[in-house]
This record gives sequence, structure tokens and C-alpha cells, in this order.
Amino acid sequence: MKALQAFAAVMRSGSFTLAAAELHVSAGAIGQQIQKLEAMLGYPLFQRSTRQLWATAAAQTYWQQLQPILQQLQALHQTTPRTDTVRMTLPPSFASRWLAPRLEHLARQHPHIRLHVHTSIQPMDLVQEGFDLAIRYFTGEDEGLESQLLCPDEVRVFCSPSYQQQLSLWQVDDLSRATLYATPLQPYWAAWFDRFSSLTPQHVQAIPQIHVDQGVIAIEACSRGQGMLMISPVLVADELANGRLMEPFPCRLPLNHGYHVVHRPQRLSTAARTVKAWLLAEAQQTTG
Repeated sequence: MKALQAFAAVMRSGSFTLAAAELHVSAGAIGQQIQKLEAMLGYPLFQRSTRQLWATAAAQTYWQQLQPILQQLQALHQTTPRTDTVRMTLPPSFASRWLAPRLEHLARQHPHIRLHVHTSIQPMDLVQEGFDLAIRYFTGEDEGLESQLLCPDEVRVFCSPSYQQQLSLWQVDDLSRATLYATPLQPYWAAWFDRFSSLTPQHVQAIPQIHVDQGVIAIEACSRGQGMLMISPVLVADELANGRLMEPFPCRLPLNHGYHVVHRPQRLSTAARTVKAWLLAEAQQTTG
């Protein structure tokens, strides 16, 4: 459908640039969709020169066949009850630990909005992939995006009460007896030990570490008394509240990273603005 939308916009405007402006994407994204459609159809749709763009005869015929179908779809859309679709991408751990418990609030407050959630460890290209919003863990500085802080972060460590008792972890240096869990978003064990312990770098290096690419795995393991966890406190709020995890040492490192809601620097749809405002309001309740 995206390829057809791109083709229709180019045929109406006669320009990849104008079509991109109409659909709020880049000219490169339009070009990619046209290439996909050409590959599917098996013939070229446009001829290009430095300053001009021509639709081929095959494109003209295809356009004549396509217009009635698009008109029917438009008529169907106008008779369908109003819904607004918002596509959002975010890290899997934040999606499962922070967003998921709150989705019912969004559905109750804004029942007309259809939120499509995509999770990815790596940041997605909002333009190429067609996302309206994203939640990213970074400094918030990106010239190509508008960014607003959702949840600040800091380096903190957690374990289960039973794990602390079992290994007698009463001081930071006692962690030489522990197993450390590390995640990609908070790989700061060395810096944390350097700040708060008297252990040498060699001693710290000798402590067993388990590296996992998703925080939910580390949370579950450490909640079951398998090690020490370094992770964003916003991701373990439930475990702290029900006592499955605790913070054994009040040793915290400040970070300039945090979870930010971001989008392209253009006017958002009404539905996307609503979802963004809802996210910020929910985060305000979380951080108090």
C-alpha cells in the first residue's frame, strides 16, 4: 500500500520531491517505494533526467487502472467509523516493563486511537520505516529529531533479598563474591566499582559477569536470586514494590542518558500528538 501511495503522489504532482512533501517522508523514501513497485510489476514507471521526470506509457496505463480503485478505497474510508493509527517503535525492555502495564489507560482514554507497537533493540529509521513516534534511550540530542525527556536515568544496582543474605553482601566490596548481570543500556560496572569500592580493576575483572541483550532476562534471573543487576530503576519498579528486588547499596552514578520520546521535526497527526502527550503524562506520574 505504501508503494501505491507513493506512485499516486508522484503521478499527481509530477515530482518525487513534491510527493515526499505530500506524504511527509523523504524523497529517498519515495524512490525506494517506486523501485519496489517497479520490481513487483516488472517494468519501469518513470524516466528521469537531471531536471525532469516522465511517466512511462506503462505507468500511464497503470495509473488509469489504479485511480478507480483508489477512489473506491477513499469512499470506503469515508464511510468507516473514525480511527487514528499511530505507529511507534521502542526498546523491548521498556515496552514490556513500562509501556505494557499502561496500555489499558490509553485504550480507555482514547478508544479511537489504534496504536501499533514495534520493538527493536536497535533504533529504527523513522522516515524509512514510517513510524510516527519512537522512544529511545540516549542523550536526547539529535538534529534530525524532536526529542523530549520521558524518564531520566541513573546507574543503580539491585538484587533479591535472599541473594544478599545468602552471600552476605553488606558492603560494596563484598560483591567480589557475586555474579554481575550487564545489559547494553547500562554497561557501567567498571565505572561503578571505581567510584564506590576499594577493589582493584583486576579484582573487578575477575568477578563473574553475564551479559544479556534484553533487560527482562536479567531482571527475571536476578529476581530469582541469581546475581546482581545493574539496570534502569524504571524497569524494575514492580519488583521493588513487591520486594522481589531491593537496592542493597545507596550508590548511584548520574547519567546524561534517559528515555526520550522522539519524532520527525514536522507537524504530528492529531492522534500522534495525543499519544505523545499521554506518554509524557504517564511518565510524570511515574517520576512524580
